[in-house]
Amino acid sequence: MELSDADHAMMVESERAASRLGKPLKVKTKAAAEDESSPVRRSGSGKRGSGQALTKQVMETGKEIGHGFKQNSSVDNGVPGQSAASHAEKVAAVSNPGRPLAVDRPMCADCEAFFTRLAVARRTTFVVEEPGGHRQLFRPDGARVVVTPNGKMVYRTDGSVGAEPH
Repeated sequence: MELSDADHAMMVESERAASRLGKPLKVKTKAAAEDESSPVRRSGSGKRGSGQALTKQVMETGKEIGHGFKQNSSVDNGVPGQSAASHAEKVAAVSNPGRPLAVDRPMCADCEAFFTRLAVARRTTFVVEEPGGHRQLFRPDGARVVVTPNGKMVYRTDGSVGAEPH
């Protein structure tokens, strides 16, 4: 699967967003877009996290795109899926529509599933830079391309996986 010029441009933008993250937090994840006016987001719906309003917006987006958030009754505070909806990268995606993002920790499976559904629903590619120069491209056809310093893996909608060197 070839990467387009637009894909490469978004990967460069996600790399610049990564430079805004600073030192990782001990427990929470941070996410950012390149735009300096866009705040760096932290996981969590509490006072130091992304906040209740943005978490609610992510939950509404999840409902719209058909994503069921992973539930954890010990941290959801009575709202099923609230903790997973408060993940920084989901909040950053909803707050910065269509913008390449960066996170300071690898994304969880629920975030990958959210971005896959979001790309299909919005009919656009989403790019998220992870630590170590790993970039995930979520395609409008439901495929996910993971670009690493050593090559790329393509996860197709039929469940097949292909590896391609650089």
